[in-house]
Amino acid sequence: MHNPKNNTEWIVKSGWESEDIDYTDLPKKWHGAMKRYMDNGISGGGFLDSLLSDLYYEATNIADPENRELMHDIYSWAYHNAPPDSFGSRELVKEWKRQGGLNGHKEL
Repeated sequence: MHNPKNNTEWIVKSGWESEDIDYTDLPKKWHGAMKRYMDNGISGGGFLDSLLSDLYYEATNIADPENRELMHDIYSWAYHNAPPDSFGSRELVKEWKRQGGLNGHKEL
């Protein structure tokens, strides 16, 4: 279940590692961008940042037609596969990027 509260200790204690994240159900074209975001906190661009921030309307306006059709699949993947502090609000996404994703969390 998604935890909307930013809790760095949860990620560190839970032992999330890059290899624990399964990208199989994520649309293939998003594997690289999502892996960079999860591992290192590197932005996947305005569309992905908006979608992961739960700014669905904003993401819809930014998305090209292909990505508009993939929005549900991308968010569903995050909900079921991503660390809970990596998405869910603008603040969580901003903090995930600031801390350098999973690799940055290891250093805390």
